[in-house]
Amino acid sequence: GGAYPFVKEWFVYFGNPLQQPELIQPVQPIPGGTPNLKTLWFAKGPDVEKQRYSTFLACFHLQDEMEELQALEAPVAAFCCLLAYLMMQVSSLSLEDLNAFVALVLCLKAKSAAELASLQLAQVDSRGVHLAAVFVRGLTTLLMANSACGFPFRMDDLMPWQVFDGKLFQEKYQQSHRGCSLEELLEGN
Repeated sequence: GGAYPFVKEWFVYFGNPLQQPELIQPVQPIPGGTPNLKTLWFAKGPDVEKQRYSTFLACFHLQDEMEELQALEAPVAAFCCLLAYLMMQVSSLSLEDLNAFVALVLCLKAKSAAELASLQLAQVDSRGVHLAAVFVRGLTTLLMANSACGFPFRMDDLMPWQVFDGKLFQEKYQQSHRGCSLEELLEGN
C-alpha cells in the first residue's frame, strides 16, 4: 500500500545507551528508481555520469537542484550539498552560521597558504569549533556517498583542504555573529 516497513538500526550518539535498536522508516525511492550498482560503478558514458551525479544528490535530498549545482566548481558544489543537508538536519543552525560557512568557501580560494597561516584570532568560540567539527565529519559522509555513487566527484574535490580552514571559519563565524555586513564578510567577493 505504498508504506515502507521500519528497519532496526543501531545509532551511536551521545546519550544513547545502545540497549535496543531504533526503528527507522526508509526514505522514499529516488526518482527513476534505485540505480544499479554495476552501472554506477563500471559503466561509462554521459548518461551514466548524469545518473551518478543525480544519485549522489539524492543521498542529500538535492536531486531537484542538479542544474544549479552542476554550474558550480566541483568543490563548491560538494560544499553546498553538505551545507544544505546540514541545514535540513540540524535545527540549531542559524542564518549567521550559514553566512559564516558560505563566506568561508567563497573566501578560501582567494587566500594563500601564508595568509591562512598568519590569521590571528583574539579568541576561539567553542560553538564555532563544534560546528567546524560537525562540518568536517560531514565531509566523511560526502566521501562515502561519492564512493557509493561511482565517483561523480574526483576524490580530491572533496578533501577538507579544498573547502575548509579552521582559523578562517572561526574568523567568519565571529564576524557573522558580530553582525558584520555581508559585503565585509565576503571580502567583496
